[in-house]
Amino acid sequence: MIVVISFNSNAIGQNLNEYSGLYRLGGVDYEVKFDYYFSEGDTVLDGNFDAFHQVESGRAEYDYTSLNGKFTANKLDSKWLIKTGIFEPEGNGVYNDYTFSFNVNGNEFKAEVFFDEGKETGNWKFYDCEIRNSKISDTTLKGNVSYVNNSINKFSFYNSSNSLVGELDSGSLAKGKWQFELFSDGEKTLKNWVFKNGHLAKVEISKEGQVLTIPLLDSAGFNGFEETKELDRAYFEILKLKIAIQKPDVFEKYNQLVGHNELYFQFLDQYNKIDDLIFPLRDNTIFPEIKVNISRLPYLDKEEASLKTIIKNHEKSGEIINSVLDDPQVNIASISDEEIARYRAVLKSIRKGFYSSQKSFIELYQNNYLPYFDRNEVVDFKFDLQKVIEIKSDSISRDYLLKSNYDHLEKADLSQLKKLELYSENILKDLELINSNVDAFVSKYKRKKKLVDIESELIEKYDSVKYLNDSLITAEHNSFAEMNVNKAIAHFADSSLKVYSALTDENEKMKRAQMLLNCYQKTEDLIYTVHQSTDNIYKINDAYTREVFNPYTYTNMEEKAKPSIYNSFSNLLLPGIFHNLNRLNCHNINQYRNNFSVLFNGMMNFLKEENTNRVERKVKRADNPREAAEILNLELKFQ
Repeated sequence: MIVVISFNSNAIGQNLNEYSGLYRLGGVDYEVKFDYYFSEGDTVLDGNFDAFHQVESGRAEYDYTSLNGKFTANKLDSKWLIKTGIFEPEGNGVYNDYTFSFNVNGNEFKAEVFFDEGKETGNWKFYDCEIRNSKISDTTLKGNVSYVNNSINKFSFYNSSNSLVGELDSGSLAKGKWQFELFSDGEKTLKNWVFKNGHLAKVEISKEGQVLTIPLLDSAGFNGFEETKELDRAYFEILKLKIAIQKPDVFEKYNQLVGHNELYFQFLDQYNKIDDLIFPLRDNTIFPEIKVNISRLPYLDKEEASLKTIIKNHEKSGEIINSVLDDPQVNIASISDEEIARYRAVLKSIRKGFYSSQKSFIELYQNNYLPYFDRNEVVDFKFDLQKVIEIKSDSISRDYLLKSNYDHLEKADLSQLKKLELYSENILKDLELINSNVDAFVSKYKRKKKLVDIESELIEKYDSVKYLNDSLITAEHNSFAEMNVNKAIAHFADSSLKVYSALTDENEKMKRAQMLLNCYQKTEDLIYTVHQSTDNIYKINDAYTREVFNPYTYTNMEEKAKPSIYNSFSNLLLPGIFHNLNRLNCHNINQYRNNFSVLFNGMMNFLKEENTNRVERKVKRADNPREAAEILNLELKFQ
């Protein structure tokens, strides 16, 4: 029901009103004019209905739609004329009586449809025309549909030079002979679909005087039952496979013409155009549900179990195949190792053969096509359950004998589906064995490659340590340290790498390489800390230095605050933490680096303490860095 909330109107009778203005249909604003009346608070359309919509779509092109018909008590009634299209003005136009008029070019779809108080009836017609200079230049598409009792009875459809004529029974089941007339490259082909009791019984193809008849045995097995199904693309996929299985000798010729089925779907597309426009006026679709009968065989419980196992094995098999074939290390190893190359060839052959067929079979199940077939026929058609994988390669001469036990597949009491399930399990076992063998072959190569990569990274880090040591540690650092800091760090880096290079066991080298890489990173951090130490030394020196007046010389002079503490810093502690660097190893390097921040922060904190007399007296007697650190309570680490 269409309800109008409120609008301006003019009374044209005792109970009938007329509305003219904007009205929204299906999300689109139309200029409309229609008759209506009120009934128990509702607005009821009754009488003529006209709607027009036009919008500029860009580049001076215009889309338009018009709907003209009649309502009876809110139901579509009598004849409706529907037009929709696109046009483009041509030339400069002609000015007359204050307006410009133009010739237009474009395309227009037009439909004449009939209703009897909401029900489809009569003879429907639709056209698709090319317009040139405001005149119809060519009718590219046309169709006729006759309705009986609200259902399609007969239809004809013409698209360019191709045509389709068909018939339905009162239950919308396809019946009789559907005739296709098709032209391609100047050649005419006649194709008939012959329906019997709602089933597609045979396909007839006539071309160049030759007639090909394809009888179809529509049976899914002894326990099958008849099902009514929509004549859609899924049905034609099922039909295509049925012909491939039942009539392999004519399948190629049939498949060459399978594209002609599109004519049927083009016919249905015209209903989509009409339905999109008038659906908002009736709230239910006019799209026809054309049906056929087809035999269906429900799954047995044991079949369901087999199918689930097949799918599970397929997924696991795919994981193994892809993991091996997509592994760059395997690909590299196969270049030099004949056995790895052979395994790769086997996996490629399985993926291209059995695995691909298995995937296609599973899709039949997942798309709900498989119930329309005898499963044994489908397995026989799609699979050749071989025990030997043929390898077609110039460089690999030997075929591959599968290792699992396949003898039980020869048992006559097994269904083909059960054999497929067992075969998929055996294939999976073979793939797991191949994967294990490949891993054993390649793992050593992978370890070597990984070791080469980490050693390359290790050398880069070693070179970085040597470069930073030479560029950031200067003679000034050596002076404060009272030693050659560069030499100590360089000796540590060189000796560590020398110890590593003497290792022979690959596993031990892998472990030690990673440890040494981390150690060299810590060495870089130490070098940055030592480099920064000179700035901190000067800060401490400035902080401990104060200026005083000497009355004897009448001059200002510098002296150190807390001299005992400062002297222990400059004479014992600072050289001490530097001398630690002569005993560097990967275990103590972080502790020796932390010594610098502990010492510098401690020295700055002593300036903040007012009473350090006792500590100053004790530290004055200290004669080594460890003793001085203990007296000053500094947590410094020494060897």
